[in-house]
Amino acid sequence: MKVKADTGQILDLLTDKPENDQPDPIQQILDLLNTIAEQNNEIIKNQSHILKMSSHQQK
Repeated sequence: MKVKADTGQILDLLTDKPENDQPDPIQQILDLLNTIAEQNNEIIKNQSHILKMSSHQQK
C-alpha cells in the first residue's frame, strides 16, 4: 500500500490531541517519514534502471 504524506498531514498529527485508543502521533509521523523514504528509494531504483536502459540504447 502506498501512502503519500504531505506537510498538512504532518501538521495535523502534530497538533491533534491523541485519544486513548489512538496511536502516538510522533510514531505516526515516524511511520510516514519511513514510508516516504521507502518510496524515494523505489523511485531512485527505477530512475537508475531507466538511466541504464537509455545508456544501453545510445550505444
